[in-house]
Amino acid sequence: MRRRVSRLAIQHLSAGSRVLLGSAKPWPGFEHSLKSYVLVERDGDAMSLRDDHGEIHRHPLHDGRPTDPLTSEIYWAGPLPTEQTGLFPIAWARLLNSAGRAAVLLHMLRFDGALATAEFVFPSYAAQSHEGSDQFTNLISERDKPFEGEIVGSAAFHRQHVLVTLPDGFHARPGDLVGAASIKLEMTPEGAFLAELVDPLILRFFRSREEIGAALPQWSVPGINPFEFGPADDREIDRLVGAARARTEPNEALVYRYEHDGTHILTGRGALFFDTGAAEDTLSNHRCAPGLWVVEQATGWSHQCLEGEVDFGIDATWRPATPHDVLRFGLTLEQVSQTIAELREIEHAPSLCEEAIDAAAASTGHSLTPG
Repeated sequence: MRRRVSRLAIQHLSAGSRVLLGSAKPWPGFEHSLKSYVLVERDGDAMSLRDDHGEIHRHPLHDGRPTDPLTSEIYWAGPLPTEQTGLFPIAWARLLNSAGRAAVLLHMLRFDGALATAEFVFPSYAAQSHEGSDQFTNLISERDKPFEGEIVGSAAFHRQHVLVTLPDGFHARPGDLVGAASIKLEMTPEGAFLAELVDPLILRFFRSREEIGAALPQWSVPGINPFEFGPADDREIDRLVGAARARTEPNEALVYRYEHDGTHILTGRGALFFDTGAAEDTLSNHRCAPGLWVVEQATGWSHQCLEGEVDFGIDATWRPATPHDVLRFGLTLEQVSQTIAELREIEHAPSLCEEAIDAAAASTGHSLTPG
């Protein structure tokens, strides 16, 4: 599940919270303007902040945010890496809040020529389930499955290793904790994942996972993610890996059509069907009889209208599915029958999948164009 991102506001914080404030519209070098404060109190339309020199600053608020354009955005709320850990707090905040992109942390393990083998790292609080999260903050609960990597201290290590191509002049070494504003992943024919880092930054050298676990900040407020945007946790990493794998697969899907142009993608492969919600909306416009179908040889298209809106569509071949197709897509006939019963809100019967297969095979109206 992709993380739900929303902006932090002062009302989410309590007295004593440490924050980094900066401009809502970063410019080159804006990280030098980020300033660290401790929230002393908030009173109606204003808040009082104490800077690192002990001086108190009072800032007016609008909708829970400072009105000064240079301090109108909360880039971090919570513990910062300390001087003792050797991590530079401003660089940390810059990395993890870079223009809304999904930042990543990578621990460099070894080098082989121009490629480095690395593992994903993120604070361990994001690997845990939490209760009491609310709609105003980044959600780190609602887990579909438990974290499957390893937690060492305050650090969580993802099980997926990647091969990293480092930019010219970027001199990392085994043990370095490297961050990037975002990452581009590709899957090689051998099944490895090749990573290109965007705006990489070396945070510090660590001799072990235990040292990383001691350096990353802890967070004790249930349900609140102090990062506005990053770093990527295991669910976001899984999504990036899944999308890279999907780009190597043919675009095809197992689709159930039912009354009133109802369209449901039971499962799919390829980049076009990685986001099944968007694909379902497009396929629902295709004229096709009820039944169970395989959508294959799919290609996507888009064009921009005169009004500036972008239209998106999928051209594909529809053919009646077979029991072999169901198994080939990794499902059983019983699972498909159960899904059909839930979609149509009817009593479950083991024969529903076979009936859908027969309905598609008996259909003569196999139009492949949008209606």
